Amino acid sequence: MPSGTPYHSFIPPYPIRVDEFADPYSPDFTHPSLHLLTHVHTDHTNGLAAKSFNSRVVCSIDTKKMLLNAEECNDRIAFDEGLIAQRVRPFGQLCTIRPGAETSLGSRDLLCALPLHEPTEFELEDKERVTITLIDANHCPGSVMFLVEGKKGAVLHTGDIRAEASMISDLARNPFLEKYLANPDPPSSSLASSNGPLQTLQAIYLDTACMMASHEVLPKSEAVSDLMKLMVMFPSSSRFYVNSWTWGFEAILKGIARTFNTLIHVDRYKHDIYAKLSDPFMKSILTTDPDATRFHACERHNRCFRSVNSTPNLVYVNPVTMSRERWTDYLADIKPRLAKGEFPSLLLVPLSRHSPLPELQAFVSVFRPKSVVPNFLTTSLQGMDWACMPAMFETHSAPGAVERMQKAIEQVHPGIKQLLVKAEELLPPLPPSVEDENLVGPSALEEVHKWNSSPQASLGRRKERQLLCISKFLGCEAAEKVQGTMQTQQKATVSKTRYHQDDSSDDDDEDIRAQTAEKIFSFVRVMATQDLNIPSDDSTCGTSNHTAKEAAHHYTSASVTLKRSATISVCSSPSSPSKTPKKSDRSILTRNPTSPSLQLQLASAKLNVSALTRSTMSLPFIDLTQDRKRSLTADSPRKRRKTATQASLS
Repeated sequence: MPSGTPYHSFIPPYPIRVDEFADPYSPDFTHPSLHLLTHVHTDHTNGLAAKSFNSRVVCSIDTKKMLLNAEECNDRIAFDEGLIAQRVRPFGQLCTIRPGAETSLGSRDLLCALPLHEPTEFELEDKERVTITLIDANHCPGSVMFLVEGKKGAVLHTGDIRAEASMISDLARNPFLEKYLANPDPPSSSLASSNGPLQTLQAIYLDTACMMASHEVLPKSEAVSDLMKLMVMFPSSSRFYVNSWTWGFEAILKGIARTFNTLIHVDRYKHDIYAKLSDPFMKSILTTDPDATRFHACERHNRCFRSVNSTPNLVYVNPVTMSRERWTDYLADIKPRLAKGEFPSLLLVPLSRHSPLPELQAFVSVFRPKSVVPNFLTTSLQGMDWACMPAMFETHSAPGAVERMQKAIEQVHPGIKQLLVKAEELLPPLPPSVEDENLVGPSALEEVHKWNSSPQASLGRRKERQLLCISKFLGCEAAEKVQGTMQTQQKATVSKTRYHQDDSSDDDDEDIRAQTAEKIFSFVRVMATQDLNIPSDDSTCGTSNHTAKEAAHHYTSASVTLKRSATISVCSSPSSPSKTPKKSDRSILTRNPTSPSLQLQLASAKLNVSALTRSTMSLPFIDLTQDRKRSLTADSPRKRRKTATQASLS
């Protein structure tokens, strides 16, 4: 699982671990009785390629096929170019039994592949038994959710999901989930039976990668339909390169095949993988002949001669994360240009593979579980992003869920309420956006930033789009006051430090860690500059009334420096609203400098700017405009594999 997942990726109350296969250096870690794998993206397979791994793994049938046939990016290019004689498959040791061959001494198959919607019983430690059912997660090929049922109750682990309206509608009709659906019109307590067939999920382990995004995103079908309406406006001489840089963009390829009744050219590796999967239509629309079509989705680091940068009339299609509002603006700009015969070399498509907060809330509301546990947390925030979840999902969960969630947070992060007033000290650096690093085409980065609220875009605009989420954050209804505070904040100038990312990474959909930090920072700044009417109930704010008001009376100005050469200076002093602290002044000013305890607390918020600058990662970037032979012959295959950032599966 991504870093920061609670409970070492276990799903209490069962000794089952999900999407994490490396043992942490922790005294409280116990080895799981069973492993689950939701899908093949690299941030969910950590430790699985280790030769020492020797445990059972439950996954879907398609995930098993993709895993066993996976090849790293450099290795598959080297094989295609004849630089190595055999395909290198990093997960091949998980199953050494050949299809149709007899089991021999020393052979093994650690991957237990299950079909969807087929409950299967497993025995854990101490003869404890659980039933596991796989349900489609609408994220990428083979991705699933796990319903785990046992004597300790039922839990649902979502993995990565896109819980759009059509998926939620399907879940409401799923016979294996039906008894866990929330009653939309519950009877009074005097009429309800205590031993009926309906049950409540103990917990939903939720995909929170985009939890801090509060905007509306388009359904996949609508996004693809809008893209097709743009593509048909181009002349028939145009060629299109679809930047299908990771698993999960298949809807775009299918839309092209249906609209133009054509095949899509893909590389040898993609063709082999898709041919092994259970999607017959996907198999039928692909070809490895670059001359058979004008639509290409081949290896982006080793593109065919028909889709290289010098190809005349080549149009790049880049999937991005974009709100409905910004997409409407984009269409209003590009459609008139196309109608006048102005044909750009770049198209965007707002296809999201993770759900933002509104979709997550709708998903949780279907079940109203006793608790909601995050699958993704930013480690450097020390639980502050988790602390906002009770308020976010209070009205979407069962009675008592808020208290249970707060208790769980306090157990994992003691003193979390005190940390909230030090949010500025814990604000993490802005990491590079993987989605941006995987763009292709001339001026692609600038075009995306023009229309998208990515971390490299205006911070003020991003915060305006996050007002809805901030107003719910920690139960603080302060959207108008946040708006007033945001107007005093300066925009950040972010340097574009580009680096290579492997194709099967899944850390996209905006820089979620930066979004989380920005929301927490905004909330603390509101407390610092306004006397808010904060409820005394701990379940709504995650911090006490006294602490919040103390901070409000003393915080007047702050300056926070972010990694990636991004410096944000914030000044909201009522006495001099337009005055900005000097660059050299990195301290937090107070109205009452005679308070020793507060001075000690605020002094700890000073940031070591030089240390942050020195710690900035400098990773290699592959220039897609260079000849493919240059990237293949510059170093030996062994050296390229050694310097690769991580395994690539797409």
